[in-house]
Amino acid sequence: AYAQFYTVMVEADLEWQEEILDAFDGTLDDCGFRRYDNWGTGKSEEVLWEDAGDVTFVLGDVAVPGVEYGDPVSVIGYDANPGDLGVTPAHLAPHGMLATGDTTPPMDLGGVVVLPELIDLHAPALDGSAVVDHSSIDVSWEPSTQGVPLEISLNVSVSGDWAIRLFCRVADDGEFRIPVELAQLLPLPTEAGLWMRRADIRVIPIDDGGVLVTAGASTAGQITIE
Repeated sequence: AYAQFYTVMVEADLEWQEEILDAFDGTLDDCGFRRYDNWGTGKSEEVLWEDAGDVTFVLGDVAVPGVEYGDPVSVIGYDANPGDLGVTPAHLAPHGMLATGDTTPPMDLGGVVVLPELIDLHAPALDGSAVVDHSSIDVSWEPSTQGVPLEISLNVSVSGDWAIRLFCRVADDGEFRIPVELAQLLPLPTEAGLWMRRADIRVIPIDDGGVLVTAGASTAGQITIE
């Protein structure tokens, strides 16, 4: 569990290269495909790091204190490793955080998200043994009863400083086929990292800003696409 709070003071476009071959429009069951410089892509931000005081992570029925690290110049954050304390994940239970506040206002966000169920993947296998045809990259899993979307990402490293990401946000109904028209844009054959996440994501308004709170369960591994 971790948290950071900051105010964006300056935002500027970066000169990193990016080629969007298919834009992700944000709707359910849509996919996007982009090729980008491995150094990164997006915007550069100058931020003012905020001190939230004492932070406590609420994980189901368990409260775990966050440990502050950093400083106002470089970065301020709070984290905790519940596993080190013998705390097991409380799937389908409310999660969130509390903060006494300092440069931020006090926050009571103790149960604003629900930790989703683990992803019970049926296919493909993620141990590196799966070889799939690009025309039928079928992903199947045990659907959730929670109703939050599932994210599926195929990540491929390309020679030089470039990488490829095919990203989909889909209904958590147990099956999805990667669109053939996008799969055929991958370098073939190729080894790809398959990453999946089931996440409950909420934006909570706080004064003039907001806090993004996420509880997620993910799985990842390697497959071969030909």
